[in-house]
Amino acid sequence: GAEIPVSQVVISHQSAGGVAYFSSIMRDISDRIAMETRLTQSRDYYLNLFHEFPGLIWRSGRDAKCDYFNRTWLDFTGRSLDTGAERTPW
Repeated sequence: GAEIPVSQVVISHQSAGGVAYFSSIMRDISDRIAMETRLTQSRDYYLNLFHEFPGLIWRSGRDAKCDYFNRTWLDFTGRSLDTGAERTPW
């Protein structure tokens, strides 16, 4: 009576006259969904931790553009994400 999330692949098998039959492969994805949920919770926890950290934190990519600023950095610089602090080239 329990629902089980699955991933399904349907394969059509051809014959000279068209499709002869179909076969299906199903896989239980309960573990994957549970892992994705834990990963999302962990990401949210650390993003909140970084955002509330009392030290200045920012991140830039290889293109030298910043894509993350914590609240302390924004308060220190007087900038906000609404005024274009994101993607600032250095």
